[in-house]
Amino acid sequence: MAGLQGNGSKIRIHVLGAQSVQMADGTEVLSVSAQPKRLALLAYLAMSATTGDGYVSRDKLLALFWPESDNERARNALNQYVFRLRESLGSDTILSRGAGRLGLNRDLVWCDAIRFLAALEGSDLEGALDLYHGDFLSGFHLSGTPELEKWLDNRRRLLRSRALDAALALGKAADDAGEWAEAAGWYRRAIRVDPDSTLAAQGFELATSKAERSSMPAPGVPATAGAPATAGTHANGGAGSRASWNRAAWRIAAVVVVAGWWTSGVRSRTPDPLPRVAVLPFEDVLGDSSLAYLVDGLHAEVSAAASRTDGLVVLSRRAVMRYRDSDLGLAEIALELDADAILEASMVRRADSVRVHMRLLDPATGRTLWSQPFDEAMSDVVSLVGRLPAVVATELQRVLSPGADPPRGVAHVVNPAAHDAYLRGAFLRRNEGAAGDSSAADYFNLALEIDSSHAGAWAERGNDLVDRGAWFGDLTPAFAMPKARTDFEHALRLDSTLATAHLGLARVNYLFDWRWTEAEQYFENALRLDPNSEKTLVHYANFLRAMLRIDEGVGYMESALALNPLDEGLWAEISTFYTHLGRTDDSRRAVARAVELGPEFPWTRFVLALQQFGTGEHEEAARVMAEIRFLGFAARIHAADGREDEARAILTTMESSPKPNSVAVAGTHYFLGEVETALDWLERGLETRDSNMIWLNSAAHASQVYGYEPLAVGWPELGANLVALPRFQAVLAEMAFPER
Repeated sequence: MAGLQGNGSKIRIHVLGAQSVQMADGTEVLSVSAQPKRLALLAYLAMSATTGDGYVSRDKLLALFWPESDNERARNALNQYVFRLRESLGSDTILSRGAGRLGLNRDLVWCDAIRFLAALEGSDLEGALDLYHGDFLSGFHLSGTPELEKWLDNRRRLLRSRALDAALALGKAADDAGEWAEAAGWYRRAIRVDPDSTLAAQGFELATSKAERSSMPAPGVPATAGAPATAGTHANGGAGSRASWNRAAWRIAAVVVVAGWWTSGVRSRTPDPLPRVAVLPFEDVLGDSSLAYLVDGLHAEVSAAASRTDGLVVLSRRAVMRYRDSDLGLAEIALELDADAILEASMVRRADSVRVHMRLLDPATGRTLWSQPFDEAMSDVVSLVGRLPAVVATELQRVLSPGADPPRGVAHVVNPAAHDAYLRGAFLRRNEGAAGDSSAADYFNLALEIDSSHAGAWAERGNDLVDRGAWFGDLTPAFAMPKARTDFEHALRLDSTLATAHLGLARVNYLFDWRWTEAEQYFENALRLDPNSEKTLVHYANFLRAMLRIDEGVGYMESALALNPLDEGLWAEISTFYTHLGRTDDSRRAVARAVELGPEFPWTRFVLALQQFGTGEHEEAARVMAEIRFLGFAARIHAADGREDEARAILTTMESSPKPNSVAVAGTHYFLGEVETALDWLERGLETRDSNMIWLNSAAHASQVYGYEPLAVGWPELGANLVALPRFQAVLAEMAFPER
């Protein structure tokens, strides 16, 4: 898309703030810029030129610009508009591909909006803001084009959000460097971009205050003394320092590309200034699909070993799996993930042997930081997979963070046959769609039959049981959870450093046994042993949310996002934390990012439905909730609004489930006026140890603590009608939630 960015273009389109179309010599093309629909059509083609092959179907343009016209008249109108644009700008400006598609000639056209986005991608935040003079097609409106108006609104929101993120990021960077006057200037710029941003207003106020204080010398101290120390320098220096990795440029770029979540307010946890490593999916050149579990298993085990290593931030496996078979270059992947180093590998079969070649790369320069081949006979490849993770973790630490504590974990000599069964089971757990005659549990059982000292197999069998015994699994908690506890305890007797077993016991304690103190201890153990575990961070955040410690939990959710910044589910989930805390700007931006990354993802649609509920669109919110199978929310909305037939239809489905959600069913009965039946279901939840019962604390008390409760649809105003009843209080007493 060089033409849309370059300075040697024949035509220049300005759509940010004041709109104009100019030739290269600066001559205004009034026949386009003064004609709203022509300008809008040109702008749409310009913005489309950066996606796919850059061409748009004529049918799509007809639906956007002439929705009220019949097909023939609309096509004639489009042809006329294209003819006039070519007449004004040159016949080679708008290109045709076949009979049905149109696009701009990228070599001839420059557009400020496209250059703005490209500057952000290139981490030139100041250059981007120099281009942002106001909203996209500000004040522009075409009557009778609802879909076009929706597109315009989305573009405006997106570009405004990116500009706001850039200004906030520059403000925070200046603030961190002690340049408070400069920081105030950037925050002032952020206010101009979005006058409603509380973050910009708060940042400006704080930076201004710091600037004023810094100009006043302390008693007995010369005004030039006390210059702020450089922030963010790694304690060990060398390859682990931010300076050696050009951390400032990469982090600021990622703030924008990944929507700048860490600029949003005061975080309860701040990431360490450590090298960030992305372990990309390994290349499979074995030529045998039946061995895919070995390549996948090696990648998972190397990622896990690196994650447990001091001195590194290792991006989550879920974050990097999106780049399997990706055409993106290393620099582009690193920019999207804010990664300082990339580890890649290939596993190649050569006759009766296998070579695994590991390469650690600096994505900014393409330089190889470490490279090593590992060869093994094919018959011993499972042993190689068992040995390599610890070796690779040690090398990563040596190169990237010398001087840190040695990698954690006890080295075990594993039985190859047992480890092979373990790898097959773990592969099935990670890849739910993988076909096979045996289940993950079958393979873990086989591994333990072969070698009962395989700690990983005990832990993974326990995690499989917890997943199946919790919210959406196929096993009852009473069957699955005690067995899982036994497996985790056995795993820890064999290896007390196994973070996944500590996490498993944390989940059993809070989802089943309701031992809140023990649960938190195990969460803390798991994070001490593996601070880079996205799964642990998310589970701990939700545990804290259930404990009504949302202000603490949001920090752990933000840390999870730092490890997996392109996950729409995490963005959607963190928006609910922000909403509870009254951080409406952050919530709005998180939802927008979730929509941008995955508009059809169930969690994205869920938070959008919550927004609809909050703005009074109850029936539509209920429809979406039912469509994405959040049946409890749908039923409670219907019941609360008096649509009894719809509520009862969903209620029948919920009650007939093999493992019904007791809290959701109780809430529906409550709003149908059936208080005693609601209490019956809550007492049943106690008996079955229903995992959903942990949210009863929020249902009863969250609105009192945080003052916002659309998230507990169906329970916003329980008051004396239910909460004060002795049976309800008895249920709460049985749960024994800790005091806030």
